[in-house]
Amino acid sequence: MGRTIHGLAETTLHLLMSYDYPGNVRELQHAIERGVALCTGNCLMPQDLPPCFLAHATENAAPRFAHEGDASAPTRPLSHSVEDYGRQMILDALAKTGGHKGEAARLLHISRKTLWQKLKQMENG
Repeated sequence: MGRTIHGLAETTLHLLMSYDYPGNVRELQHAIERGVALCTGNCLMPQDLPPCFLAHATENAAPRFAHEGDASAPTRPLSHSVEDYGRQMILDALAKTGGHKGEAARLLHISRKTLWQKLKQMENG
């Protein structure tokens, strides 16, 4: 693809290793190719992977909520879930537009600048 990627973020590697690959090894190949195409830096990040990888991780790490009489709190703050939902919306829009950021911003009803800022925030974790 003519790009130099220096590595994978640890979270990205974990997502790739924990996925079931119902489409066999070709699905891994396509995930890496898509990731390289969408990568904005020189390290493959989780948001560069197809949405199914993040969905799989989200399904397997669903927050546990306290039951009545249980003193334990949810395992994750609500703000993290909201961030995850926003991240997933951005990834879905990018996937629908083949990575075209201007079209993705239009689908999300935000400016290209706002999308760019959100992608930077996602990249920096």
